Amino acid sequence: MILPQVIVYAIILFFTAALFILTWSKRRAFGGNFLLLHLTALAIWVLGLLFEAISQTEPVKILWAQFEYIGFTAASPFLLLFIISYSQQRRLNWRFVLLFLIIPILTTLAAFTNGWHHLLWTNYHWGSPQYNILIFDHGVIYYLHVVYIYTLAFFGLGLLAQKISRSKPPFRSQLIIIFISGLFPLVSGSLYAFGIDPVQGMDTSPFGFLFTNIALILGFSHYQLLDLVPVAQDLLLRQVQDGMMVIDWKDRIVEANKRIFDILHLPQTNIIGKEFQEVLPWELDLHKMSKFAVPTEYCLSEPENYYVDLQVSSLTPHTSAPAGYLLAFRDISIRKQTELQLKKANASLQKQIQETNRLQEMLKAQATHDSLTGLYNRRDMDTVLNQILLQAQQQRNQFSIMVMDIDHFKEINDQFGHQTGDSILQQFGQAILQSTRDSDYSFRLGGDEILVAFPGMSAAEAHRKANLFRETLQSIVIDKDNARVSTTVSVGIAEYPTHGDNVQVLINRADRALYRA
Repeated sequence: MILPQVIVYAIILFFTAALFILTWSKRRAFGGNFLLLHLTALAIWVLGLLFEAISQTEPVKILWAQFEYIGFTAASPFLLLFIISYSQQRRLNWRFVLLFLIIPILTTLAAFTNGWHHLLWTNYHWGSPQYNILIFDHGVIYYLHVVYIYTLAFFGLGLLAQKISRSKPPFRSQLIIIFISGLFPLVSGSLYAFGIDPVQGMDTSPFGFLFTNIALILGFSHYQLLDLVPVAQDLLLRQVQDGMMVIDWKDRIVEANKRIFDILHLPQTNIIGKEFQEVLPWELDLHKMSKFAVPTEYCLSEPENYYVDLQVSSLTPHTSAPAGYLLAFRDISIRKQTELQLKKANASLQKQIQETNRLQEMLKAQATHDSLTGLYNRRDMDTVLNQILLQAQQQRNQFSIMVMDIDHFKEINDQFGHQTGDSILQQFGQAILQSTRDSDYSFRLGGDEILVAFPGMSAAEAHRKANLFRETLQSIVIDKDNARVSTTVSVGIAEYPTHGDNVQVLINRADRALYRA
């Protein structure tokens, strides 16, 4: 006859194996490996109970009871470690893990050495023959371990309750499933610990794990348990060239691929669970960046001229409060360096164009201006004067031409040298430029002869301007060979239309007026 407890143990093993298979594909998730270890420990425990139940002799039952303790003592710590890792979404340090396993290891050693000290089991005696049960009278070590298990259980449930109150869907639903699944073994274990058993001596404490396993299987099928970031998980596991990183709603890094370390030049350390600002001290508005979905470029200080662009995507793009963000980093250094080289080349080209334009303007000025006086030369004089005349005709306005000749200029050159004459001519030319309007044109016709065109000016106004030029020239004094050299100027003026309606006629009229002066 098959014992009832054997059937229950077999059912528990079946659901444990099913849950193990489901968990194996999710083992990369936070806490995934600890859940696998918990299920392994549970399987060892229940398998030992099964073989103990079918064993017929006391020594064999004691041997299987000792084997059970390998799984019994480890099942609860690994379940708590799973709860901590998954609820906190972080990897656990191996030193932290070993801390939780010290008491289970010591209790297991006590089980295998109980024959020497009898502190775990004080005595054994047969119970109901119908169920083939060997009753173990528990000692002080057992009750100390029960206290340890309850401490772990209440700590884990309290941690889950706290996280549930602060979390958002779908993570909250997953945590609720884990919380509910943790209540079943607490109840069944309490019944056994306090001797409230349907059959005296039958270990019913693992019965609660049957419902725990069923609840977790439902969590996998309906709430994506161990799949906190399903949107990004598959993408991150591919061999993409971009550096991929997943940030949760608390700005903690919950996943990253290997490429991220190469692109961002990060040290090959574990960054999972760290805050994003701790790894990369960048000021980012992830919500805004994900909303507009526009890549943002960054220049990293080390190495020099290293550029990346960052694309941020919301893991729940249609809600106002995303559960997290997917960050994609791409190395754009080659492109940026090419752009910078093009900008430098363009800047150099623009500089060359500006220099060419400057030289052209300078050549143009040299071609149209007298180098000594700064006045226009007579190259374009006829064209300019005809344009002024045409404008005056169209506007029915006046237009005056003034012709000036420096008196005794040849004698000054002969007596004091051409340098003195050039100095007088140069200063007089600059004085004319300073005394005329922007609309006026001044030409050096050759030697000491100068022509000034005054658009819109009458002859009377031109005469006043001539007097100003005379005074200006008389004020120019050159010290040469203990002599003070100065001179005067003769002026002739002609006005359009009073003195003619042709440029050449006006110039001739001004020349005749000059000679009369």
